[in-house]
Amino acid sequence: MATPASERTPLLKGAGQQATPGGATGEGSNGAANAPANDQSQAVITMPPYKTLIPVLTALWVPVFISSLDGTIVATLVGSISSSFNASEHASWFGTTYLLALVCVNPTMGRMADLFGTRISSLLSIALFSVGTLTCATAPGLSIFLIGRVIQGAGSGGLTTISNIHMSKIIPLRNRGLYQGLTNIVFGLGSGSGGPVGGLANDSVGWRAAFLIQLPILAIAAVLSVWYVHEVPAFPNPNLSLPLGAKIRRIDFLGSLSLVSCATLLLVPLSLVSGSGRYFSEPLIYAQLLGGLLMGIVFLWIEARVAAYPVLPLGLLRDRTGASCAITNFTLSVTTFATLFTYPIYFQVVRLTSATNAGLHLLPYSVALAMSSMAAGYWMRHTGRFKKYNTVMSFMQLLSAALIAMLKPASPDWLTYLVLFPMGWGGAGVLVCSLIAIINKVPKEQMAVATAMTYLFRTTGQALGVSLGGFVLQSTLKPELDRRLGDEHLVEEIRHAITLVKKLPPDVRDQVVEAFSISVRNVFLVLCGVSAVTVLGSLLMEDRVLPDHQKGSAESDEERPGDGERES
Repeated sequence: MATPASERTPLLKGAGQQATPGGATGEGSNGAANAPANDQSQAVITMPPYKTLIPVLTALWVPVFISSLDGTIVATLVGSISSSFNASEHASWFGTTYLLALVCVNPTMGRMADLFGTRISSLLSIALFSVGTLTCATAPGLSIFLIGRVIQGAGSGGLTTISNIHMSKIIPLRNRGLYQGLTNIVFGLGSGSGGPVGGLANDSVGWRAAFLIQLPILAIAAVLSVWYVHEVPAFPNPNLSLPLGAKIRRIDFLGSLSLVSCATLLLVPLSLVSGSGRYFSEPLIYAQLLGGLLMGIVFLWIEARVAAYPVLPLGLLRDRTGASCAITNFTLSVTTFATLFTYPIYFQVVRLTSATNAGLHLLPYSVALAMSSMAAGYWMRHTGRFKKYNTVMSFMQLLSAALIAMLKPASPDWLTYLVLFPMGWGGAGVLVCSLIAIINKVPKEQMAVATAMTYLFRTTGQALGVSLGGFVLQSTLKPELDRRLGDEHLVEEIRHAITLVKKLPPDVRDQVVEAFSISVRNVFLVLCGVSAVTVLGSLLMEDRVLPDHQKGSAESDEERPGDGERES
């Protein structure tokens, strides 16, 4: 008689499946592999010595740094770059193209790391990101620049995912939150540096220099990966010895293709409506939206019925913790990226400041990101819990979006710095806690897939966030400008190049500033609603005790990671 499922049952257990050492799996319903329940105890590992750990972490953290640096460089310079191509109304495409590639590649990176190893996967990601960065730096026009952003996005899909997968193999779970906090400090240093560095490069040399300076750091990242990123003996991986053809067959190409088709068909209409003056009533627009919904259904069908090794094991989403991680990572990323791409425009147009000044206003977000990551790590290390902290952090995201929505052109300057702090603090706490929660729930053979799943929802949310922010901004801005100016030609010029605002006569400029102020406020009112969903998703999460790595050498199968007392 079959044993009924319980909270101790591994999430990805499928009928008729057998787990083999190192994660080589049989194929069954939904293709999800499973180890026996007591195999999860092997995830309790010994903390490596610092002389071994520090070089490996350095090799993992340099790509994280450069990925976050580039993100805020582009967010800060989006107005300057789009104006140089005379295409300010298409600014949201800078993020959308990048993130669509990220959505396509990111979910496959967990499987790639299992099949080809973390070092090869890391080097491939670095190479793609480098080619994309060079393409952006030398682009003669908007089309080539967007191609560069696609290549960058494909590379970035592995930079942070591979780093997190490898850390989960070498660091005990109870300490994992602390080191995830350190990783987010590195991320915060990159994102905090990107704004000022990008703004300074733009104001002194030109925006292209902001991309060129990334190439030497990427070269260092590649060398460090060759030297220090190796497979972990505690996680033997027989997949590495499989023939190339067998490895390729284990990649869910159909799932990835249907996913990126769904994302593209949903996001492109939003960008067209916001940036090109198209309307939802046009047959092409609503046909694309319907096509996106249809491809979403196809994606779920492929993952449930076709894919032997799905990029999104649906068993994860049927569990409370898996569903909570998916909801919070998705909605939080929508809010964060809509903010990062909208807030600098507020300063360049409403406050009429330089790109450097706009970038400096992102610093509180980065500082809070780093501080909160460490706080979350220490909380989990000393209490072994994560749900309460995670829920409080989700409320801070909502608070930040509400505060920004209430800003006025005459609001004090110190307040414009302060309002972004809760978003960084809350966002980091939710991301760290949700990642540890899902890792704590799955067998060690599925840590790479579970980690990739969280990044799938993050990147999908990021892509939607950029498009949603641009859509709400532009769809509100055009009627506001039409009503206030009554000059269609001038309205289009302003939407093409926001740098023209400073050159307008004072009376006209005041009207334009007010229109932008209203449009930005509407963006953050929408984000308040999105943040409220993040709070609800956090409440869904289970609170399971994290294992104590100090018991790892003597711990028996009777006490498994995640098998502690549980709170609803």
